[in-house]
Amino acid sequence: MVRLSPLKLNNYFIEELHVVVRPLKLEKPTPLPELLPEDLDVMIEHFEGENAPGHFLCHLQIKLKETGKLIPYYFLVRLIGAFELDTQGLNRQQCDTHIQFSMPSLLWAVAREILKDQMAKGPYPPVMLPVVTFLPEKVEGTAKLKG
Repeated sequence: MVRLSPLKLNNYFIEELHVVVRPLKLEKPTPLPELLPEDLDVMIEHFEGENAPGHFLCHLQIKLKETGKLIPYYFLVRLIGAFELDTQGLNRQQCDTHIQFSMPSLLWAVAREILKDQMAKGPYPPVMLPVVTFLPEKVEGTAKLKG
């Protein structure tokens, strides 16, 4: 069943964006390495509006670390998202889940597309940000699928 989320992304903007081509000296076509979460420096900050309860700003920064991998681009992206959370019928834990996990997840998807779009204009194939979760491991492990 599909239903509206109590969390709305009202707007977002790019605060900073750098995509730089790194010249690679490849003698033959080489598959690009997969980006992993440990290849990235990620910073997240949340702010609730003082005079606007239920309104939040989320800052997300994603920066490529120096890993030694043959990644043809260096990148840094900083996004700010303006969110609204309808807290009616939600307990504190549900509100916190949306604030701490859902807001950065939505911005991550935006950042992934922005970076892919910018890299697609370069001389190498785009490097995709990995699909990640912001849930702590102990929460992720509580609902295992049987197979």
